[in-house]
Amino acid sequence: MDLSKLAASTLGSFNAKKDNINGQAELPAGTYNAILEQVEHRVYDSGYDCLLFVLTVIDGKYVGRREFVRASLATKKKDGTDMPDFVVSRNIKLIAKLAAQVGLAITPDMFAGNETDCYEKISQALYPYKGKPLTMIITESPNKKDPSRPYRNYDFGPAKQTMQMPTPDQFNAAMPTGTPQHPTQPTQPQQPLSQAPQGFQWDQSLKSSDDLPFD
Repeated sequence: MDLSKLAASTLGSFNAKKDNINGQAELPAGTYNAILEQVEHRVYDSGYDCLLFVLTVIDGKYVGRREFVRASLATKKKDGTDMPDFVVSRNIKLIAKLAAQVGLAITPDMFAGNETDCYEKISQALYPYKGKPLTMIITESPNKKDPSRPYRNYDFGPAKQTMQMPTPDQFNAAMPTGTPQHPTQPTQPQQPLSQAPQGFQWDQSLKSSDDLPFD
């Protein structure tokens, strides 16, 4: 192992003043060639329930870095009131768009039953597509409540013909140590990142954060 090269790779994306040494910094906004590494129904200790997608960058400066994309189908907010339809609809579109890029058509019958049933059916349907390539587009929009933590938004496109799978050595050299920190408090899809899981999606253009129907 060349320690100086590893240090250069590690420190190139690490802010020693701010970043957690046990986790990894978020990917900057941009377009990435990635693979669908994992999809699962995830229930956190806080009670937050969602479909979790793990996408791994396969080339470029950030090869080996992971993005954790969570999509909630909750129809109720934490106070028991109804979740706005457009919030749930947006997450259905996110699931369908991501799945389509790796070859799976999401159909209405996958959303029959309760929330847990939906997560299980979709994650099982996507299981054979793990490892499939796609393009991941990350954008950010202002968070008026906490300008230092902008909202993260996602879109997906077809894999590029020029995609090259990294070698195991490239992955090992680029992979940060530790695991990302998960939320300890229940969250909703449109809460700011200071209250929501890292990597969560929200399109600020749909509605001002000052008008969001949350506590």
